[in-house]
Amino acid sequence: MGALSESRRFFVAQCVASGLHALVSGPVATYVMYQLLFSGDYPVEACPAQPNAGTVRAPPLAVWVTGFTCGYFVYDSLVMAVYAKYCEEEMGKSGTLLMWIHHVISVIVWPYCIASDRAVMFVGFFLFTELTNIGQAIFLIINKGKIGGSTAEGIVGGSWALSFFLTRIVTIPWLLMLYYSTILSPGCMNVPDRLLGFFTVPMPIGLNVYWFMLIVRKARRMLAPSKPKAVQ
Repeated sequence: MGALSESRRFFVAQCVASGLHALVSGPVATYVMYQLLFSGDYPVEACPAQPNAGTVRAPPLAVWVTGFTCGYFVYDSLVMAVYAKYCEEEMGKSGTLLMWIHHVISVIVWPYCIASDRAVMFVGFFLFTELTNIGQAIFLIINKGKIGGSTAEGIVGGSWALSFFLTRIVTIPWLLMLYYSTILSPGCMNVPDRLLGFFTVPMPIGLNVYWFMLIVRKARRMLAPSKPKAVQ
């Protein structure tokens, strides 16, 4: 670790913080999704006259994990503001900007949805996908921190890519059907809530597709045979 640049050591430390957050929030959000999908106690419609999955009430644990995750996003945003130079060196300007957009919108929209029982299913799902950040954090610590060797890097990276694909990509058709039935179809959500959902729900879906493309690109570079050096 001592041979790493200052910005790289900073980035690895932030990966540890991200992994610890995901280690707590991921399993909790998974149980929240179980409650929303399968428990008879919590999927109570806030508008009985017009049943709509967009108005499912938030279980108490969803309130906690939303606050916990948004608190982490605020912390991470402060870090990006104070150490902007390091963040841009490690993630690039576009990557840093994407994280800013992700954090700011989540901190504003998620608490509102949970407090008003609007689009709780979407918030619960997006919180659930934080589970894949455990593998991401471990992979980046190994990869950027130059520890563990190529074998560990390959195993962790492959496991992370698979979990990302199963959690965030395979579920897109279900998420789009939910988006259609709750946001686009007639129901009991008011116009401002519909507009909020119309614009904000597709954004994480698009980000997940983009991030998965980056994962695939990284995997191809890692698996590509190294070119032999030219003999001088």
